[in-house]
Amino acid sequence: RSTPATHSSLAVWLWCNLLPFALYPIMGPVGTVPTSMIVALFLFGLEDVGTRIEQPFDSLPLWQYCDTIDASCKQLLAQSELMKQAWQPRVTAFGPGSN
Repeated sequence: RSTPATHSSLAVWLWCNLLPFALYPIMGPVGTVPTSMIVALFLFGLEDVGTRIEQPFDSLPLWQYCDTIDASCKQLLAQSELMKQAWQPRVTAFGPGSN
């Protein structure tokens, strides 16, 4: 992992561990635990998304997307060649203007 990712991970960990101490005087013992859990879940989720976006080729199936796009482009090129061949003017014994 890179240094910014490590620092953000440590910051989220520290924030989530100190949050109950800040919430306890305001919410009491009943509200502190669920609120701390919800905030921690949200922050760790954001941190996970950030690390996945930072290194997309390790966690996202981008090669599959690239292969699909490549196959689609090749199919479009093949179809355009067939369309060019189908719409070429044909030379016949009866040319334009011959009646």
